[in-house]
Amino acid sequence: MPTGDSAARPAHSTSEACDSTELTAVDKKWGRLFEDDGQPTERFKEVMHSLAQYIIHAFPSSENLVLVPSKLASFYNFHGVDKDPFHYQTIFQSADRDHNRKIAELYQDLGCSYHFVQANPGSQPRIPGLTPDGFTRWMALHLQAFPDGVFKRLSRVISDFPLDLVSAPDAKTERLPKQLSRYLLPRVPDGHIRSLLQQAPVVSVIALAGQLPFKFASSIGSTTHPTSSS
Repeated sequence: MPTGDSAARPAHSTSEACDSTELTAVDKKWGRLFEDDGQPTERFKEVMHSLAQYIIHAFPSSENLVLVPSKLASFYNFHGVDKDPFHYQTIFQSADRDHNRKIAELYQDLGCSYHFVQANPGSQPRIPGLTPDGFTRWMALHLQAFPDGVFKRLSRVISDFPLDLVSAPDAKTERLPKQLSRYLLPRVPDGHIRSLLQQAPVVSVIALAGQLPFKFASSIGSTTHPTSSS
């Protein structure tokens, strides 16, 4: 547990990222994270891979290759924000016996790549763990849907725990700044993605109680469907 203070579908034209705003020296170290049409860049992918590695190693579990629900629950709980737009604890901290299957279906519907992993040696691989690429898509969708709320969480994370990023192709390690400008991220919510994700807390609560099938609309754009490991 850490100590300290505490590629999605094409976005609508209203979900624009940083445009003609003059970048500061700190902004330039972050680089361009989103295109003008709201699409995440390769630099965003590098940053999210770095954040994924932080989560994997900062919140102990037996799994150190993918982001299993217990790690994500710990991350969202530890780096909590007021008026969180998405009920992450509800999604990732359920005692329901079908919890893992329903999370896997959520990842499937959102196009976030994942693998099934074992709870312990000898057990069947049934726990869905987001790959770094799957986590990148997860974060891109949430930044497009809830840019202000996700920005607030990211700002707290990097302020307390600066990220070390390995840049391609030279594999050079760089320390990212402890400040992130809001205008480097999508300016306003993408209405389609926001509408889709806003259903998740309500539907998941009902589904995890066994009252409804756990299904979301799958028309978020063309993606490679997740694969499971055996």
